[in-house]
Amino acid sequence: MRVLGVDGCVGGWIVVELTDDRVSGCRFAASFAEIASDAATVIGVDIPLGHAMSGPRQADVAAKLELGARRNSVFHAPAPTALEQPTHAGASAAQRSATGLGLSMQAWRLGPKILEATPTWAANPERVREVHPEVSFQTLAGGSPLPGKKTWAGHRTRCELLSAAGIEVPDDPGEAGVHGSPDDVCDAAVVAWTAARIARGEALSLPEPPEHDADGHPVAIWY
Repeated sequence: MRVLGVDGCVGGWIVVELTDDRVSGCRFAASFAEIASDAATVIGVDIPLGHAMSGPRQADVAAKLELGARRNSVFHAPAPTALEQPTHAGASAAQRSATGLGLSMQAWRLGPKILEATPTWAANPERVREVHPEVSFQTLAGGSPLPGKKTWAGHRTRCELLSAAGIEVPDDPGEAGVHGSPDDVCDAAVVAWTAARIARGEALSLPEPPEHDADGHPVAIWY
């Protein structure tokens, strides 16, 4: 069984590949289309996929509750009307009209990657799944909150959790290490861990069961 874990980075995407639950490759992809062409069984991706029919996405609300003290690592996904806006101010106003909430700058900056990945997800939502690394890492930690991922303690803790799960990220991850930060690579690795759980039918979702969008696609964060 071969799966991919994908995390966005400047200029593209970091990809960690697992074959039978062991790291079999790390790479950088300039486009999501390149990733979509891979024949992997499941592609997990750390990007919001799908929209609520009204209000904020239940997935984001549930993930914030799940993470507790780390809830600020979850951004409310931009609504379709917000993604159409050329400025953050315009997007936040559209978001407030659609969901009752404003839109953070971080979430607005995800817009191009959301638009890039969404068509692949919409074409095959069973194969392409949304994963939030912090939810997955907290699951690996048995529900315990973790230090911030950009701190030394947080990075080491995440590496140790991955290693305990049999996922040994190489010291030299090639182009993934050139284009991505250490936390990008670790995030892609834990997304791949979740992708393997999805492929085995072991993964859980927030919410459970998933919400559905206007086209009937399941909208959820998997872990």
